[in-house]
Amino acid sequence: MLSKTTLPVVLLTIIMLFACNSASVVADEKEPASPPKGPTGRLLVPAAPNQSIVKGTVSAYCVVSARLLNIKPADQTLYKITLLIESSENAKSFRNFIKDKEGEDIEFYTKEKQLLEIFGKRIKARASYTGDERGGSYWIRDIELIPGK
Repeated sequence: MLSKTTLPVVLLTIIMLFACNSASVVADEKEPASPPKGPTGRLLVPAAPNQSIVKGTVSAYCVVSARLLNIKPADQTLYKITLLIESSENAKSFRNFIKDKEGEDIEFYTKEKQLLEIFGKRIKARASYTGDERGGSYWIRDIELIPGK
């Protein structure tokens, strides 16, 4: 027989065990967070860290809503700049994903506000590629006008 002081402790222990076991059952029912998968069910591989210094002439410029590109937060303003690549240099010890693209027009996005006067001008900027094996986009920042022309 249990004493009057032992009975509440035993009951409390039973209640706690039941509550803990119930919580683990509920937790087990949730799907674990997993990395995104592609259409084949394979894990998607993100682009390797990369960065380069590019120089080129702005051949197109427009302002675009992030919502149209499905970029979060959707209410931010982005600037799309098409750049005719003249040259690209390695930045620090990063991979240079633009090294073989000289002479090509590449679309870049930036969050840095740009003036319309950038159109037709030569610029220098820090560029990178973000995405995975399904696709991605080029981004630039630290944009500077190159004097001349």
